[in-house]
Formats: sequence, structure tokens, C-alpha cells
Amino acid sequence: MSARDRILQRLRAAPQGKAPLAPDVPAFHAALGAAAPASTRASRIALFCEKMAFWHGEVVRVTRDKWPQKLHELCLAKGVRSLLYGPQSEHAAALVAAGIDGLKPYDRPVGEWKKALFEDTDAGLTATRGGIAETGTLIVWPDASEPRLMSLVPPIHFALLDADQLHDTLFDAM
Repeated sequence: MSARDRILQRLRAAPQGKAPLAPDVPAFHAALGAAAPASTRASRIALFCEKMAFWHGEVVRVTRDKWPQKLHELCLAKGVRSLLYGPQSEHAAALVAAGIDGLKPYDRPVGEWKKALFEDTDAGLTATRGGIAETGTLIVWPDASEPRLMSLVPPIHFALLDADQLHDTLFDAM
């Protein structure tokens, strides 16, 4: 008898029973939430910044109308010569208006400019769908206007996070 046959024989001989019930995940998280004090926007921001620092991420707090100017300052401070951005993204117009030198639109298939993308791009800018305070993580949502390569390839990734989209946990974000 082969090993395969012995395994199949044991599987067929195993007692049959009911599959265990799946856990009630929403009820579990509802109980956790009820037991914990309600979070505030300020506490979520503070926790997110603390956890992001653990991952060696840098959080720069800025108002909605001042982010392009602050990004310009950061690019100068970090020596960014080329900044990859999605020309069809919601923030493209504000970015272009900021007068940042070296803007590089992601406007063609990667095969047409792979060398420049991988060798001559210092930073990329993308939006996020939100963040998770508990873990200090960003909810990135790549699409045609901002492909995933924009945050993975350049050595520096700038991510726009609206603090109003900061959630306590992944479950809360879902």
C-alpha cells in the first residue's frame, strides 16, 4: 500500500462529525468596544503616531490646505529630485500648483519606463483610504490612477492620510 493510499484510508476511517461553529467576530469586537473607553480623535492620532514611529515611519501633521507646501519643504529637506505622482489622482492639481521641482507623473505602462522608475525616482506620493491607530498602519488602496508600484518602488513614500479616516482597529475600519 502506498503512502497516498494509507493517508486516504485514514481520512475515510476518521469519525464524521459536525463542523465547529464559526466564531461570532462582530459580537467579539462589539464586546471589546463596549469594555474599552470610547476613543477620541486626539487619542487615535496620538496612538497612530506612536505606533507608526515603532515601524520607523514619520508622521507630519499638517492642515488640508497646507499639505502641498509642507510636502515641498520635505522634498527639499530630504533631497528629493523626482517625485512620482498620479496625474489623475484627487490631489494632483494641488500638488502641481505647489511648484515642487521634479514632479514625475505615472502616466504610462511600467514597461515603457522601468529603468527610470527603478533608478531615477526618489519618492512617490499616494493617497490612503485611512489608517489604523492600534497598529500604526495605513490603508492603501491602489488603483489605475495610483498603482501599487508608486509606494513600493521609490525609496521614500509620502502618503496622504486624512485624520478623520483614522480608525481604532482594523475591524472598525471594515
